[in-house]
Amino acid sequence: MLVVAFGAFLLGIFLGVAYFDSLQQMMQQFFEQLQNKIGPVTAGPELFVKIFVNNALAALTFIATGLFFGIYPFFGLVINGMALGYLWQAVELAGQAPWKMFVYGILPHGIFEIPAIVLAGAFGMRIGVQVWQSLWGLLRPSSLREPPAWPWRRLLRQLPLTLNLVLGLLLVAAIIESSLTLWLVQQFVDGWTGAVGVF
Repeated sequence: MLVVAFGAFLLGIFLGVAYFDSLQQMMQQFFEQLQNKIGPVTAGPELFVKIFVNNALAALTFIATGLFFGIYPFFGLVINGMALGYLWQAVELAGQAPWKMFVYGILPHGIFEIPAIVLAGAFGMRIGVQVWQSLWGLLRPSSLREPPAWPWRRLLRQLPLTLNLVLGLLLVAAIIESSLTLWLVQQFVDGWTGAVGVF
């Protein structure tokens, strides 16, 4: 399921770049909502807390909404990828080098944050698949059914480890984004300080 989740994220990046013009209104609203949650971008504990809480809630939502057939985690990963692709294109159209935003504004914390979000999405999608399988199992002859509780027990056993890993990665990412990433963007990427915290 990790491969599918990462594929959804990559699909979103492609869509964000390829359909930049068509997505402008939606993506601007998306970024505005995130910026309103984060507030003023100034280094310090408050920025760290806001980034961590926002990302943690997004990851937990991906996992919890997997119960609704895994649809939300899939499209959530696509939208997150679209935001990254859109941002890349926006920086390029502003006359700046997108690689600078990637290297200085995304990579330092993104190596922790992106795997965490993809992992949360993948786990939510696994839950969704299990919901489908459970419903399908009700239509099978009783002699062919796997005891319905077994797959759910396996998922529940894996949940604490997944949560610890996801939240641990997001904690490290928030520390880096609220300090090192912010400083790097201020130094090397003109006019894009406001993008810190939105990805």
